[in-house]
Amino acid sequence: MDMITVFVDASVCMQTKVGGWGCWAVKNGTSITFGNAFKELISDSSDAEVCAVVNALYGLRNRNWFSVTPYVNVQLDSHHALGFLVYAVDAEYYYNPKGGSVMRGSYYPNKGSERAKASVILLRELQKEHGLRFRVTHVKGHSGGGGRQWVNRKVDKLAKKHMRKARKLVEA
Repeated sequence: MDMITVFVDASVCMQTKVGGWGCWAVKNGTSITFGNAFKELISDSSDAEVCAVVNALYGLRNRNWFSVTPYVNVQLDSHHALGFLVYAVDAEYYYNPKGGSVMRGSYYPNKGSERAKASVILLRELQKEHGLRFRVTHVKGHSGGGGRQWVNRKVDKLAKKHMRKARKLVEA
């Protein structure tokens, strides 16, 4: 089964409430890396992680990546965002005994921010538009190693780069 694998991360400056996000995706041996600063202020890191997922998936849609396969494996280091995806799009949670962890905690839609609630609507529209099937996988963040940890560090650096650019604009 063909599958698009997507790694996503976010970074937030809690003093200025600006943030950035990064994405690395691969399908059929072709990879792409992209990201940006958030266009709105971010309330906390959980909100940022959810927004990063939405931005990344819409970025892939705009690049016509979903025409190849409806199967998408989103890999993140945020348990909150993983739980959010399980709730929002009925994603399958994949547990990898060699590097994943059991999801701790859950996403509670009645406690989410207004932005998170709007993100549910956006993701469900995207899922319906392309018939997407999601699987989510936890990646241990801020750790050494190759493979998935290397990619996670790559998107973490990209998210921080965009957050720092946004912070400079706010502080100028």
